[in-house]
Amino acid sequence: MRPFTLRFSSLLLAAIAVSGVSTSRAQEKETPSLAEETSASFQTLKPMLDTKNWDGAITILDAVIAKNKPDSYDVFVSRDTEAKIYFQGKENPLKAVSIWESMMDVLPAHPDYLAAKDVIQHEQFLAQGYYMGALNLKSTDPKQRQYYDRSIAHMTKWIAKTPKPRQEDRLFYTSLLYYKAVSNPDRIDAEYLAKARVQIEYAFNTEVRPREPFYQIYVVILQQQGETELAAHYLEHLVKVHPQSRDYWLQLMAAYNNLAGTTGEKNPDKQRSYYARAIITVERAQALGFLNSPKDNYNLVTLYNQVSQFGKATELMYNGLKTGKIDNDLKNWEVLAYFYLQVNREMQAISILKEASQIPQYSEMGEIDKQIAEIYYGLDNTQEVYNHCKIAAAKGHLGAKTYATYQLLSFSAYSLGKFDDALQACDKAMTYKGAPVKDLARLKQGIKEAIAAREAEKATAKAQSY
Repeated sequence: MRPFTLRFSSLLLAAIAVSGVSTSRAQEKETPSLAEETSASFQTLKPMLDTKNWDGAITILDAVIAKNKPDSYDVFVSRDTEAKIYFQGKENPLKAVSIWESMMDVLPAHPDYLAAKDVIQHEQFLAQGYYMGALNLKSTDPKQRQYYDRSIAHMTKWIAKTPKPRQEDRLFYTSLLYYKAVSNPDRIDAEYLAKARVQIEYAFNTEVRPREPFYQIYVVILQQQGETELAAHYLEHLVKVHPQSRDYWLQLMAAYNNLAGTTGEKNPDKQRSYYARAIITVERAQALGFLNSPKDNYNLVTLYNQVSQFGKATELMYNGLKTGKIDNDLKNWEVLAYFYLQVNREMQAISILKEASQIPQYSEMGEIDKQIAEIYYGLDNTQEVYNHCKIAAAKGHLGAKTYATYQLLSFSAYSLGKFDDALQACDKAMTYKGAPVKDLARLKQGIKEAIAAREAEKATAKAQSY
C-alpha cells in the first residue's frame, strides 16, 4: 500500500518564487532581503512559472546564483525556488532533494534565512522528495529502501514538531511506516508495524471522519498481529460505509472463515458461529450484487458444508451446476456426490454421477463409472459393481489409478463366477504402474483355481453323461 502524495500547487510555487522565503520573516527584526537586481530577476520569473516554462525559469535562477556568493540569501532563495521547480514542474524529486539538503547545510551559519516553521516544512519536502524518488526505483534496487528510510526520518521530525498535522499528512506518515514494516516480506518489522498502528489509532481518536485508507491499513496490521476478530470488526465498519466495495465483502468473509479455522476443535460452538457469520456475509454481499462468481458460490457451498447444513449445501451445489452459477466441471459434480455420501444417501450420489456422465464433455470419462462402481461396492451390489466397471473399462480415461478399475472388475467378475472375464481383467490390471502385484497375484491364483475346478467339474459331468 503506497503512501499518499502531497503536491505543491502552481499558485503556491509561483508565490514562493516571486516573494522569496523572506515573506515568512516579515515580522522579524533584521530580516534578510533580496538584492534589488535579484528582485528584478524574480519579477521576470513569474510569467515563466505561469506558463510552465521550467527550463527558462531555471536559467534565470542559475544566473542569479552565479552572480552572488554561495552562502548569500539571494542564492538561498533562488535554490529553494529551483528545488520546487524540479520537484513539481520537472518531476525530478531527487534533484530537488539534493538542492534542499545543500540549502539546509547553510542554515547553521545563517539561521535567519529560514523561519523555524519553514525549516520544519522543508522536512516534509525532503520526506516527499525521497518518497517520490523511491517510487521511481525497482524493488530490487537497494537505494529504494534507503530512500524510504530517509523519507521516514524526515517525516518523523516533521510530525514531532507539527502541533496539528493535517489528516492527509498523518496518513502519508502512517503509510510510510507501514511500508517500512513490510518491506522485507520474509520478516515483518513488528516495531514499525506498531508505530503505524499508533498513528492510525491517534487519527481514530482525533478525527471526526478518519479517511478510508486508515481503516484499510489498520485491518491489514491487525491481521498481521493476529487480531483477526478485531480486524473483522473494522471490516464490518467498512462494508457498512462502503457497501459497494466487493473487496471489503471478500475480506470480511475470509476473516470469519480464518477465525473459524483457527478456533478448530477447541470451541466448536464458536467455530460454528464464525462459519455462520461468513455465510451471512456472503449472502449480504450477494443481495447487493457482489460475490456471485462461480468461485464465490462454490465457497458458499463449502461454508454450509462446514456447519453440517448438507441439505442446503447440496441444493446450492446442484442448482449452481445446472445454472452455471458454479463451474460445470467434473470435479464439482464429484464433490456434490461426495456431499450425498457424507449423509449416507448413496443412491442420490449415484444419481448425480450418472447425470454427470450424460453431459457431453464427460460422456467418455470412464472414471465416473468407476466411482459409481465403488459406491455399489460399498452397498454390496456386486452385479452393479461389475456392470459399471465394464462400462468404465470400455470408455477409458480412468484417472491416476487405472489398475484399480480392472482390479475391481476382476474381483466382481470372480464373485459372480465370470472367471474368464476375471482373469482377463486381472492380467490387464497387472500391466499398469503402481498396481499391487502381490494382491493381484493371489487373486489370479484364486481365479485359476476356480477355472480349474470348473473345467474339472465339466469333465466329470461329461464323463458321467456317457
